[in-house]
Amino acid sequence: MKKVYKEGKIVRGKEYNIINKKVIFEGEYKNGKRWEGTLNEYSKGVFDKKYKLVNYKDKTLHILLDEKKVKKEFDGNGFIREYKNNKLIFEGEYKNWKRFKGKEFKNKELIFEGEYNDEKRYKGREYWEYKFGKNIIDIIFKGEYKNGIKWKGEIIELIKISLREKKFKYENGKKVLESQTPQGSDLKNEEKEKNEFMLLKNDEYDKLKERTVKENNKIKFYNKIDELIFCGDYTNGIKYKGFEREFGRFGETYFIGYFQENKKFNGTEFDKNALTLFEGEFKDNKKYKGKEFNKEGELIFEGIYNNEEEKWNGKGYCKNKEFIFVDGKIEGNVITYDYINHELFEGEYKNGEKYNGILRIYFDDINHILKKEIEIKNGKLTGKGKEYYGNKRLKYVGNYVDGKFSGNGTLYYEYSGYINYIGEFKEGLMHGEGKKFDKIGNLIYQGQFSNGQKSKR
Repeated sequence: MKKVYKEGKIVRGKEYNIINKKVIFEGEYKNGKRWEGTLNEYSKGVFDKKYKLVNYKDKTLHILLDEKKVKKEFDGNGFIREYKNNKLIFEGEYKNWKRFKGKEFKNKELIFEGEYNDEKRYKGREYWEYKFGKNIIDIIFKGEYKNGIKWKGEIIELIKISLREKKFKYENGKKVLESQTPQGSDLKNEEKEKNEFMLLKNDEYDKLKERTVKENNKIKFYNKIDELIFCGDYTNGIKYKGFEREFGRFGETYFIGYFQENKKFNGTEFDKNALTLFEGEFKDNKKYKGKEFNKEGELIFEGIYNNEEEKWNGKGYCKNKEFIFVDGKIEGNVITYDYINHELFEGEYKNGEKYNGILRIYFDDINHILKKEIEIKNGKLTGKGKEYYGNKRLKYVGNYVDGKFSGNGTLYYEYSGYINYIGEFKEGLMHGEGKKFDKIGNLIYQGQFSNGQKSKR
């Protein structure tokens, strides 16, 4: 089929699989993006399913069709995938253009599975949106809804601040406590329960009270939800030696060691999985001098911290590389990572700034899809690099100056993967000698470009 363009943008055409050359989309486009048509799905190169793509309200629908119904109008009944901002949000059965039975997703995670009534949840299972590990309970509600609100069933509400668990049930829309793990945790059963989640604070939280238990020469303090927060020597209102548990921004941490004037003085901090985080000296309850470790137990810093617990003077370690901190600034060759171990930068730091190396930039902190990979030279984003679309396909490969396409490079189409343009760039735009191609690889222009447009002759 011939492609149709209007005002420089494609309005109708076909897209092909770059490997087997089979049609994957045929239909209409709006603002250069798929708008209405048919989608073919292949499994290992063999045709599997056909969908009709339509836009309904603020969502994009993929409607499953069989070969006999391809040419018929969709009547709002059948299997559908809903997309919003190019992300799958629902997959299941529609009746009269409304959700009837299926699954809901958020950030690629399943959050609900069940039945609907007038687009609202009616009966099913609700899941915890974020997954923290294999041993964590995922289902947080199982039962019936009324007008989309939990009405009758079982609920496990979770929060990452404790190790016990409570279960509730809903009766006529009211939450009722059903069961809970035994109270009075001590060090031994905390070790047994360290991989469990506990329940959430509820409306009764403010009515609860802290408690103290004296045993021989030791004392134990429990917080409002009956979690052990201190166990050890305690004389005349002053902590001397023992175990302490704290809750912070990133969950709970534990400390074993010595106290001075009720503040941590010398000891070891570790997480709920008994992995050492820091060992050394403290000042005003903050890290002052010692060794810090990552989640794999590897030494990452040894030295002195400032009042904000920032690494200040000492040695840093990363993947067999050693570098130094001078007044909080990194000097030397290093590899830096984000909090879930994705590489961000590899190269040389100078005066605390990235100076020479490779920088990696991601679309977001959730899916960590690579967006850019660029050279840094003498502190500037200048050199060779690559850029990607959100669907992980290559967008650009070539040279950069100050973070923009400049010099020779190649630009690719987002969905077909074919070359869009190959030639010279300047400040992010096509500029100079180059070649322009359509979405299936046909050359449509060769010559001069100026500020992103074909030069007028």
